[in-house]
Amino acid sequence: HHHQQQQQQPHGHAPNAVVCAAPVRTSSDCPAGGFLFFDTRGVGHISVFPAPPACLPATKEARSLNIAHEDSQAGVVLNGSRHEVDTDGALCHRSVLLRSTPRFVARHAPTDTYALVASKPVETLSMEMPTDRSLPVYMEKYELILYSARTWEPLGRHDDFEDNEVVLAMKVLTLHGASLLVLGTSNHQGEDISCVGRVVVIELKFAAGVVQESDGTKTKKTLLKLHIHAQKERGPVTAVAAVDDLLLLAVGSRIYLYDWLDNKLVGKSFIDTNLYIVSLTTIKNYIFYGDVHKSVYLILWDSKMKSLTFLSSDEDFVEVYSTAVMVDQGQVSLCVTDEQMNLMLFRYAPQRPDAYGGRRLVPRADFHMAAQSVCLVPLKMQTEYYDVARSRVVRNARAAAAHERRARRAARARQLQQGNLTSQQRYLAAVGSDDDDEIDPPLSLQQQQEEEEEEQQEQQEQQEEQEQEQEQEQEQEEEGAGMR
Repeated sequence: HHHQQQQQQPHGHAPNAVVCAAPVRTSSDCPAGGFLFFDTRGVGHISVFPAPPACLPATKEARSLNIAHEDSQAGVVLNGSRHEVDTDGALCHRSVLLRSTPRFVARHAPTDTYALVASKPVETLSMEMPTDRSLPVYMEKYELILYSARTWEPLGRHDDFEDNEVVLAMKVLTLHGASLLVLGTSNHQGEDISCVGRVVVIELKFAAGVVQESDGTKTKKTLLKLHIHAQKERGPVTAVAAVDDLLLLAVGSRIYLYDWLDNKLVGKSFIDTNLYIVSLTTIKNYIFYGDVHKSVYLILWDSKMKSLTFLSSDEDFVEVYSTAVMVDQGQVSLCVTDEQMNLMLFRYAPQRPDAYGGRRLVPRADFHMAAQSVCLVPLKMQTEYYDVARSRVVRNARAAAAHERRARRAARARQLQQGNLTSQQRYLAAVGSDDDDEIDPPLSLQQQQEEEEEEQQEQQEQQEEQEQEQEQEQEQEEEGAGMR
């Protein structure tokens, strides 16, 4: 139908449900591309995207040159270049040219901005005397860039990092109701100088300001203000987190707890760990961290005693890359990725015999992903499929139906013994069914096992009740004999 179908049905909407669809590559008929789909009537439709403006490069090679153009009707302009949404792949995505290497990214919800830590090589002075044959020496210079989540325009920048200072961690944390951007850095200059670090706490707020234009005029605009607080540490700050409105820092082989009061960090507690902490994850007042060589550990923060207590750990030697916490139907799993491309799930279950009183984390499952994973992000699934209350209701309904079936069968058996049944009822009792019984669907293997377990439990309860009655009768007989 092509263009005729587009004229008959505006906006490219199909009259019936879509059965299948496929993208249409760019060609002479469709210079901007589109997609082909069929509806339930078997009619095919071709939807064509609008043609690009004349200033937009038609090929990817021309787009990669970052040609500056302006178009106010559609698209986003960032630093004079247009960033189109690419629909050629399996997922639609937009590419933003940085001209640097991205390291960390996090979203700051109150200001609707994305904080990006990036680094790029910068030429520096060499330790040797320069000659005509000397080669330039470069070092990585880090900077923090704040982008708007709507237009992806840079709203602010912080590049006040020292030479040889590397950003090792960045997260958006909530402390006493305030959403803060926390960075952990390290300054290493070789084995001759001890490694130190800093924790940088940034508070983002919008405020009115004056901007000087290129022609010299001054205009009032709403600007993003950065209130920065930095504190030096005695080691590299490798991971950051928050627990109970307190700031949690991994400094080398120690974990420190700070309170954010009056724009200052006040120390609360600390605990010594093993070698080098690479990841920190918290849930309520539990702290789950991974070591670079000695796997994962679980510790507890006691707010009343103001102390950190060791709970459990994994006894294997694992090079941890990242950690996360997953909650599935009321069960908490501790997720770990390692250097061997594995994803492992642990559980803290002190009541189990293989946990050795809770000192050992119990492994639940492991997967080989065939790829390195340095970051885990938990996502909440749809509640209608993972609702604990719904699963309990279904389980209780199945148990009640099974109990009713067993009660009917027992009543039929008693009537059969007494001889109060007709010939037809005797036949139905022999087959195990009644006229008014509903036909039950075939049970799965798991449901059959559950019913068998329930029957065994009921039999055990009946045996226990009989034993208790026998014991009571024996006690009564003994008391009667003593009275005689």
